[in-house]
Amino acid sequence: MGDAMVGKSSLISTFVSRVYSPEVPGIMTRVQLPPDPGMLCTTTIIDSQEADVALMEAMAMRGDHSLSSLKSSTTLVPSIDHVDSIVLVYDLHRAETFRRIEQHWLPLIQQYYQGKIPVIIAENKMDLFDANQLPQKRQQIVSLMQQFPFVRQCIKCSAQTMIRVDDVWLKAQEAVLYPLTLYDLEKGALTGDCQKALGRIFRMYDRDGDGLLSDAEMDRFQRETYPVPVFADLGMWKKTVARHVEHALEQSKFTPSGFVAIFDELINQNRLDVVWKALRHFGYDDNLQLDIPPDLPITKRLSPHAKRFLTALFQQFDTNQDGVLSGDDLWLIFSILPNPSLPPWHRQRDLFHECFSSFVMRDSPSSSESYATPSVKDPQLIVPEGGMAQSLSNSGLSLLSTSGSLPSLDFTQQSLSYWEWMGCWHTMNTISPEITSAELYRLGFLESKRPVKIKDKVVKSQQLRILVFGDTKSKVTMLQRLCGAYFDASRPETSHTYCSLKRANGEELVVHLVFTCIPSDVSVTPGLVDFDLAMLVFDEEPSSWLYLQKLPAVTNETRRVYVTSSEKELREAQEFCQEIDVELPLQADGMDREDILQHIARCGVSGYDLQPKKLRSLPFEEQKRREAARRRTMLWFGGIVGVGVVVVVGVRFFIKQKDRAGSLWLWLRPRIPLAP
Repeated sequence: MGDAMVGKSSLISTFVSRVYSPEVPGIMTRVQLPPDPGMLCTTTIIDSQEADVALMEAMAMRGDHSLSSLKSSTTLVPSIDHVDSIVLVYDLHRAETFRRIEQHWLPLIQQYYQGKIPVIIAENKMDLFDANQLPQKRQQIVSLMQQFPFVRQCIKCSAQTMIRVDDVWLKAQEAVLYPLTLYDLEKGALTGDCQKALGRIFRMYDRDGDGLLSDAEMDRFQRETYPVPVFADLGMWKKTVARHVEHALEQSKFTPSGFVAIFDELINQNRLDVVWKALRHFGYDDNLQLDIPPDLPITKRLSPHAKRFLTALFQQFDTNQDGVLSGDDLWLIFSILPNPSLPPWHRQRDLFHECFSSFVMRDSPSSSESYATPSVKDPQLIVPEGGMAQSLSNSGLSLLSTSGSLPSLDFTQQSLSYWEWMGCWHTMNTISPEITSAELYRLGFLESKRPVKIKDKVVKSQQLRILVFGDTKSKVTMLQRLCGAYFDASRPETSHTYCSLKRANGEELVVHLVFTCIPSDVSVTPGLVDFDLAMLVFDEEPSSWLYLQKLPAVTNETRRVYVTSSEKELREAQEFCQEIDVELPLQADGMDREDILQHIARCGVSGYDLQPKKLRSLPFEEQKRREAARRRTMLWFGGIVGVGVVVVVGVRFFIKQKDRAGSLWLWLRPRIPLAP
């Protein structure tokens, strides 16, 4: 766009033909450029001498009569709604053309496109411009860009001498491919979503979990992100960010604020392509929404790498090293997620509504009640111990950090120990491995990457998935006692706890017990839900015991444990358990919670020798073991007898052959002539 005779058609002609022609058409036909392998896009250039008329007419057609329509122009009206960027041209040699873009063109573009279309200003006919006027012109351009933030760049060029003609169209393409959605033009700072995205990338390369990026970690980030290194001179970048950002470096390593300040500086240098290449490499779209890959590995149990990642995350954000994640620590962990930046088990309405079960937190209302969003004034604002929020960069950037005092949270009133933290993830993986895999990916976990280091050796653990059947009142009461959670018995809900067992070698084994409460009207057929143990709860009503005996989900291949708080049906239940050779029902009344949990765990744990011993939970398991041992003994005995028979037969055969050989020699000897 631009006034007549400013050189719009000449710029297009010179760019396309690579030769300046003094005679060009008054209006160039639509030009479609061949696909650019580097840009991965096709560019179409539309020229019109009456673009302003077309814009005003289109506004009138929309019902906007604030600007009157001067005359009809059909050359551009069908196309102006499909514009990605605008090259606005004026003549450096004619001051009135600059006043026209300031007073007419840019207000018109702003009104029609609401400032959403990027504009590149081409300052044409540089070959005729007086260089002494550059300081004044620079001030005018700065004022213009401050007044119209959608102006991305002003480029002095010359169609006649081909000076920076290519740059005009290159920047017009880049303005579309690398949008400014990561920058808040009004605040002059990176957006919160951009800060979160860069914070996630920071964590992915903080392999040692010290909250800093060393030179080796920065080099790995560059190698895996860019074809050629972008931050070749890390020493220079350290000096640059240290001048503008407080606490950008610690121990000569980049802090989170220092890492993000690098990209802030790149944007100030108009190198948005470098920032966008990094963001897109790690799965972010133009709106800075993280795209979850469809081929993420899905595991029914948390993988060893995932456990190490979660352990390292816990150790890194346990700010006071007391073995407990406070509410502020949890907020910091999940602060890199889009709003609401909550743990996944507090976003269950969004996550688990299509799953078989839903998540229930301990000492929390039932999942039927919604969870409130944290009452954090600004989720990107870190309030230091001095009490005053501080800007961390020259653009007013505020960064996420692992230090400082944060506002208190509303989404949780409790802290999480390490085992409770891991139990939450085991529980979520029980409900939906797909959701768990996606949530770990959002936190920066990649199964294929080398896991981060953990500071201390962690006790071995095992997950135990338990389906709880029984009378509504008795099973809900029992689960509330064991898990400290309020269950809604009308639908499947899952919660967790843990207990500690002793192994035969004296070491400790922590068992994560994940309980899913199964309503009486929900039919669980074998194979529908993956579980390790069925917990069968009955009370003094005979109907509750009869109900448990008819469950289709509990077969002879199902491990089970019987629990009761009554003695009325106990004798019949004991006889049944003796008949199928499993542990007798556990009387929970009068027992400590820890003893009940250990009894349940010893019935379901596998792969470890326990002290004093495992409990029988699979019907006829001991009988089957004895029969298998007997069969093995018989096989060994049969094998030994068979070998003995073969040896005896072989010896007798050898003796017979020897006897035959002796008789034959006696017969042949007198008949063989002897030598003289």
